[in-house]
Amino acid sequence: MSSWFTAEAVLTVVLVFPVFLFSLVFHECAHAWMGLRRGDDLAYHMGRLTLNPLPHIDPIGTLLLPIFLMLSGSGFMFGWAKPVPVNPRVSSKDLMLIAAAGPVSNMILVVPFFALAFGLARTMGPDSSPLMGALLTMAWSGVMWNVILAVFNLIPIPPLDGSKILVYFLPPQARELMRAAGRYSFLLFALLIFTPLGRPVFGLIHGLLGALGAVIGLA
Repeated sequence: MSSWFTAEAVLTVVLVFPVFLFSLVFHECAHAWMGLRRGDDLAYHMGRLTLNPLPHIDPIGTLLLPIFLMLSGSGFMFGWAKPVPVNPRVSSKDLMLIAAAGPVSNMILVVPFFALAFGLARTMGPDSSPLMGALLTMAWSGVMWNVILAVFNLIPIPPLDGSKILVYFLPPQARELMRAAGRYSFLLFALLIFTPLGRPVFGLIHGLLGALGAVIGLA
């Protein structure tokens, strides 16, 4: 715990947390936008079709836990926003499209953050200002967070988006098994994070970030 409230930890919160928050909000807003496009206006009427972070914030998952992990210098980050409500009467195809909109939105966000990080890295020299360094940190965190959110949310474990996408392609009996697996989400997440079962997911994330970082010159 010696890294608590160091200048580096506080700077991480100041620079990285806003990017993390924006990426989460963009993800949830994309769900609401696709819902409205598919005829489900529930999220819209509940104020979730907005980039204003307030309607999307979960006090623990969006604020307390991520800030705690950043300040502790744990090197491990995790967080979530309030799930966007979906009308239970929507078709399985609409549910799949609404779910897919979240990870796709994060994939889209990687592009401008990557372009900004690439441009900054190419223009920065030994005499670059601290402001340029801070901007590069924020841009790269945008790449990192959106890759993580896109890949992690595609895991087919309820209630992640990947499970709702997969359900659309499954036969009826398998769909019921997938829904029943939602009762064991906590156990499945623990197995994913703390056992070798999660290696393919984390390997994919590290591989993508390593490749993008190599292009920018940060790896």
